[in-house]
Amino acid sequence: MKGWLSENLLIKLIALLLAFVLHMVVNEDREEVGVFFVKTDITLPSDQIMVNEPIDKISVSIRGKRSMLTRLRSEPIEAIRVDLSEVTDGAFKFKPEQLKLPSGLEVIAINPPSLTVELEELRRSAASVIVPPIQGAPAAGYQIVGQRVEPEKVEVIGPASRLNGVFALTEPVNLTGRTETLVKILRLRDASGRGLEFEPRSVTITIDIAPVRVERAFEGLPVEVRDTRYLIALEPERVTVTLAGAPKDMSGLDIKAITPVIDASGLDGKPPGTWKKKVEIDNLPPGVDLIHVRPAYIKLTTQAPPPKDEPE
Repeated sequence: MKGWLSENLLIKLIALLLAFVLHMVVNEDREEVGVFFVKTDITLPSDQIMVNEPIDKISVSIRGKRSMLTRLRSEPIEAIRVDLSEVTDGAFKFKPEQLKLPSGLEVIAINPPSLTVELEELRRSAASVIVPPIQGAPAAGYQIVGQRVEPEKVEVIGPASRLNGVFALTEPVNLTGRTETLVKILRLRDASGRGLEFEPRSVTITIDIAPVRVERAFEGLPVEVRDTRYLIALEPERVTVTLAGAPKDMSGLDIKAITPVIDASGLDGKPPGTWKKKVEIDNLPPGVDLIHVRPAYIKLTTQAPPPKDEPE
């Protein structure tokens, strides 16, 4: 017995090793079933939209050699094409032949087996742009003096049944601590949650920020008539002037330096009469603006001056 075991020992060991390797190879590459997730590539008719939730991927069970399944996992399967223009019964059925697989692999199951399809006519309509309440406030001493959105209306696109009462809501705007006008592009979203789209997808908002201004009315200021040789009578003789500016500019305002004026230079070439003339304001200091004069026009009557005494 010992002799038999020791004879051709090397050959016997090699044979044993080959048998072991063959056994491992055969068992290593046996057939298996693998589960793969495959994306869907959905194509819609140009005049329709899908109103139910689409499936973005499906689960596919594939049978084949372990080595082939391993290679398949390293190279994602091409998305399965779903052409909904071919749907006639409300469902798109997935078929194994739609999957592009290497030879030797077999599709044994697809889950879900079909895609429910609800299509509706695609329409366009106008929607107003709504900006949420402004967050925060400008810095102390500053205020919002204007706000505008361009465009004020956008086009909304979606199923005909979902377009009623839709408006485009922008993202919020924060003005905390600002001292300058804000110009910003804001994205739009569907506040109704109906999955609608807008064109354009964004708008531009402009919020004008300026220093806080105060108004002050100065009553009973006498009107001065300039550049005429005529005697003048005014009705009324005094006006009320309203000015506006930053608090610091208005607090130090010297009202004596502000003069309501009528320019009568064009009247000297005309006979005496009654005219309606606009009141202007002279000498407004920097940072102070004229809001209005009341009344803005007053009646001016001209009279020839008395003749000078001739020398005897």
